[in-house]
Amino acid sequence: MQAMSAWSPSVTPRRLADGDEVDDILRCFICFDRVVDAHLCPSCSSMCCKTCIVRWLTERRPQCPHCQAELYAENLVNCRFVQDLAKAMDRMQTRAPVLPREMCPEHDVELQYVCSDCQQCICADCSMLSSKHAGHTFEKLAVVHDRQAQRLKQEVAAVEERIAQLKEQDAVISANINAIVLGKNEAVTALRAAMNQMHENILSQMRSKMLILEAQRNDLAREISVLESIVHELSCHIDPNLCARSELIRRSIDLQSMANSARVRARTKVQSVSDRFQSEIAPEFHGAVFCLSSFLEAHANEELIYSQPFSRNGLTWRLKMSSEFSGAEQYEYQVQMVNHRDPEKTITRRFCSKFESGESWGYNRFFRIDALIRDGYISESGALVLRFSVRPPSLLLANAELQRYADSLEASQLRSQRALRRLKLRLLLPVIEMRMPRMLGDPILSARRVTLNRTAKQPHRLRRGNLVPSNMGSVGQMHM
Repeated sequence: MQAMSAWSPSVTPRRLADGDEVDDILRCFICFDRVVDAHLCPSCSSMCCKTCIVRWLTERRPQCPHCQAELYAENLVNCRFVQDLAKAMDRMQTRAPVLPREMCPEHDVELQYVCSDCQQCICADCSMLSSKHAGHTFEKLAVVHDRQAQRLKQEVAAVEERIAQLKEQDAVISANINAIVLGKNEAVTALRAAMNQMHENILSQMRSKMLILEAQRNDLAREISVLESIVHELSCHIDPNLCARSELIRRSIDLQSMANSARVRARTKVQSVSDRFQSEIAPEFHGAVFCLSSFLEAHANEELIYSQPFSRNGLTWRLKMSSEFSGAEQYEYQVQMVNHRDPEKTITRRFCSKFESGESWGYNRFFRIDALIRDGYISESGALVLRFSVRPPSLLLANAELQRYADSLEASQLRSQRALRRLKLRLLLPVIEMRMPRMLGDPILSARRVTLNRTAKQPHRLRRGNLVPSNMGSVGQMHM
């Protein structure tokens, strides 16, 4: 029993305390667990798991959760020594003290055997003197221990292999996460570059428009300056305080000619420059005008009114108008109602909805019907004018619509070509039948006809589409 008392935990608390302090140092400040694949923030030197910090930067915001400094995955500092330090700490903490000998509680003798029937560790006295184990089978404790330990080692090896597989899968996921983060950063960089380029294009369009307007303004300024000088000179001659009357009479013909030349002077043409800018993100609106000449009559009859079809990007649209409310791709559309008295009061509504083929969407409270005449939206002849236009929300969808339209045209062309070939075949077969009797009298043609018949009996070598044109070409050539 002195061996048991010799193992004293006098230094163990301090050692465990030191181990706890090291564990705190090696703890991830995000998941609060032992750090795995340790990485440092370059700003505050806080340590965390790479998976935790990458997930934080990807799913939340690109900032260090400890110091709030801007941080990206490529800026993390890899701490390779931490893994070796953690393994050394684990070995120190798991190093078990020398265990005392296991003694039999009944005879105070060292345990040396295992009762196979009772599955109990016993001493030599128990195996020989105890009636409880009479007739049982015994094995040496060391042999049983080694056998059981070997089995457990095999299980541990299998579990460790499984852990290695899981770690490999985790490494694959980590690599995938890194690739996604890198791809996101590249996409953001490309997007920023594209946005900068688009902004520069808009500024270039702005400069071009301003150059045109400034040139027109300069021409107008020069013309105004010339006309103002003429007006000033004429005014000076008209004023009797500035010019003698005889001088006015003497130069009246020249002054009249000057005034006429100023009045009929070639006027500078002012051309309006469009205030729209070409967008590289969303295409322009395209539409048509719908004029309902007898709106009040149609409204009184509660008719459902459709405009003429309008086609764009392979899609056909029409405006549906009703005074009653009835309750895919996403498209933007806008509707304008023209005010005949004051064009500035023209109402414009813009919407964005998902359309399927034949489906209708719209604004169920576009305008009050009883206010159409009062506010000037119906002309004196009773006509209501609506301008409607549509556009896809992006150039990507516009290209997809055009591609679908092109595919449908190609499919229709193939169907037409097949139908044309069938019609040609139906037209040429009677001609071939009429020419075949002429070939029967010629021995050479008869021999070729026999060859053609033999070839026709082998359908696995020739397809129907290739057989008829080649035979028709041969017959036509021989007949000529």
